[in-house]
Amino acid sequence: MTTTTIIERTGSADVYGIENRLFSISFNVIKLSGFWRPTTFRKPFDYLYEMYTLFCLVGILMLIATIIVDNVVTEKSIRSLIENLYLILTVSNGISKLCNIYHRRDRVISMLQRSSEDRWSVHRDEEEARIVEESIESESYIIRFCIYLVTINNVSNALNPILNPDPEHDLMVDAYSPCDRSKSALCFWTAYLYQVFGYVSTSLVHVGCDCLVFNFVDRLCAHLKILEHRILQLPDLVEANACDEIRYLKSCIEDHHSICEGIKELNDTFYETIFIQFVTSISVLCTNIYLLSMQDLFSAEFIAVFVYLCCAFVQNFFYCWYGYKVSVNTLHISDAIFNMNWCILKRESKKILSYVMMKTSQKVFLFNSAVVTLTPESFVNILKVSYSAFNILQQTK
Repeated sequence: MTTTTIIERTGSADVYGIENRLFSISFNVIKLSGFWRPTTFRKPFDYLYEMYTLFCLVGILMLIATIIVDNVVTEKSIRSLIENLYLILTVSNGISKLCNIYHRRDRVISMLQRSSEDRWSVHRDEEEARIVEESIESESYIIRFCIYLVTINNVSNALNPILNPDPEHDLMVDAYSPCDRSKSALCFWTAYLYQVFGYVSTSLVHVGCDCLVFNFVDRLCAHLKILEHRILQLPDLVEANACDEIRYLKSCIEDHHSICEGIKELNDTFYETIFIQFVTSISVLCTNIYLLSMQDLFSAEFIAVFVYLCCAFVQNFFYCWYGYKVSVNTLHISDAIFNMNWCILKRESKKILSYVMMKTSQKVFLFNSAVVTLTPESFVNILKVSYSAFNILQQTK
């Protein structure tokens, strides 16, 4: 049993309900998906939630299993095979994310504790409070936007077989089913509901895990801005004789070390998730574009595929953009130190600041070994590769 688990089970104040104090919307989505047991739960509710987790996992595994079985026992067209391929990749990517968030629970709690330390939660002036408030608004906007987009995708896919019944594709997902609508209504609706549940559970895992990564990255950017502000405050504080500059600088170095540890912890916790995300994204995007080109314009299937394509684009763009934000903000600190007023500082303080400036001048890349470096240029390259693969598929029609 790990130390974090022991602390959590004793109901320590710094862990009890910690996910409700930081990134509550993201964690509510993951709780609903079944793969984050709330830290406020105690017996017997934790056992009930574990049963719910098992139920959600079975629903997702059944979805991917029936898709595979259907492709094995039934002769499929190229279009159906490609459609099933991107569904299998999407669901498999969701399974990797839920396994990661479930088995790395202790690390996630540790990152939450680091983000809620007094050095970051206690604001020294209005500027620090404003920086954190902007970060919270950004985090809320991103997850709400993702939830709305995924909800539209889920609703369009769920309503498609009801509003536009097709004898060959009469379920939400083209997968194995022991009966169809004409044989047994009860059997059909049972198969339909399990597909909806499995698809929605997968979507919740994607949204919750992705937005949790965005939240952590955005909060790290806020901490970097706070550190930059604190360093720039030093000359004014010294001039007003309001601080011991050596002790103040040592505190800033400790803040920077905390940020570096947070970046390392984030890399270690979500590296596999990002790796699988970008490996599957190229295939998913190119097959999705190919399917879009085969639909009638503005038909129900066209809208469903188009909304899914938008979700995939937004998902990958946010990963690249937020990773880029960390790299940019790390360099702002060295620029701020270079441009600040050094004249009134002690010689020892200048030496310390020179060390900090050299340390912060090294650009930091999040998940830099996960197939691509997270930058806007990488996102454009993913689009280019996906379009090239789409052209190859078009030639094989």
